Amino acid sequence: MDHSVDLGADVQFDGASEIIVNGNPGMRYATGMDSSSREWMKRADICIHPNQGERAFFLRLSPEIRHALIHPAVPPATRCIGGSNIVIVASNNSANYHSLRWLLENVASLTPDVPISIFGDVDAAFRKLDRALHEANRNRFKGRVDDIADIYAEAACVLPPTIEGGLSIKAVEALSSGAPIIATSQAFRGIRIDPRALRNLTIADDPADFAAAVREVDVRPQRLSARRAESDTHRFHAAAFSSTQYANRLGALASELIFRDVRKVETK
Repeated sequence: MDHSVDLGADVQFDGASEIIVNGNPGMRYATGMDSSSREWMKRADICIHPNQGERAFFLRLSPEIRHALIHPAVPPATRCIGGSNIVIVASNNSANYHSLRWLLENVASLTPDVPISIFGDVDAAFRKLDRALHEANRNRFKGRVDDIADIYAEAACVLPPTIEGGLSIKAVEALSSGAPIIATSQAFRGIRIDPRALRNLTIADDPADFAAAVREVDVRPQRLSARRAESDTHRFHAAAFSSTQYANRLGALASELIFRDVRKVETK
């Protein structure tokens, strides 16, 4: 007996116009799909989405289809053992550029004596788009590193100051490290729980509040691997973003569909 299982494909809407979702300029989705894409979506048994924001948007777009939330698997970063560095890890993209510009213009000015190191090639965006701001913060930009593991391992605190976009891979890596985190609420938009429930994560959306939290970071070299291994963010990463959890959730949905089709055949 042949039981075939259809697989859906991720669709990119290249060149499509955009709208702002929920008044949030960082959550932009295509206003529509071409007719072929819409027809394929209508044929789906389940549409799987990586965060709450996308699930909610596509549920409104196609309410007749079942929509499921499954956070993607993100390999854990090296466990944080403590250190004296307050770090930001950011690649060169528009969301990171605008988020870091917000931090440098609004937070760094309130914490001039606090050493904040920015790793990743986002510095290229500042050299191109805002040379003056790059020059004023030249000592903060450290550029790309071959192995980001040491950055997380020796962090006193990790900062994801996201003001555009949503949950990023870098923010999830920071969760997994177990390090203390100071972030905007936008950085963890779309996860299954209220991020304020994670005790080693501080949410601050106002620049003054963000700066106050940064000033309170203990940058004395420490070795706290045992405590950070048991941190709330590390446990949450294991529960929500591990490859095991991802496979289990996909497997549960796949099994449901397969056995549903088998039952249909058996009742014929």
